[in-house]
Amino acid sequence: MPDNRIVRTVLVTVAALAVAVAAVGCGVSSTSPKKVGDAVAAGTNPHNVEPPPGPDDQQLPRDLVTNYFKAGVESGSTSTVQRIASFLTPQFAATFNNSFDPKNVPPPLVIRLLGPPVDGPFDQVRTPVDVRYEVLAADAT
Repeated sequence: MPDNRIVRTVLVTVAALAVAVAAVGCGVSSTSPKKVGDAVAAGTNPHNVEPPPGPDDQQLPRDLVTNYFKAGVESGSTSTVQRIASFLTPQFAATFNNSFDPKNVPPPLVIRLLGPPVDGPFDQVRTPVDVRYEVLAADAT
């Protein structure tokens, strides 16, 4: 039978080693924070950059839907709401613009696309586009 002192010494050593490893590996950096640069933010971009695609920059219905989503997240010379409204018919754009206060724009619905938009069957009037997505964040009010 092992001596109780030896077992106790081994257990204390293992515990001390575990505490030391946990303290070293806890992610505390030994260097101070450094500024890497400014992050890109959505909204009006005053720099001379290529604007995001607009409603006339596509050939296929799925391109229109893809660029609509891009307009909501990319920077441009106009606001996000203006870029999104440019993809809508004049009648729906008016309804959309009257649905909120421009000085108090509601938070966006954040989604993740579960695949690219897919053209549905053309029916002589329109081509539906199917979009599969999951909601990641929504307004909690």
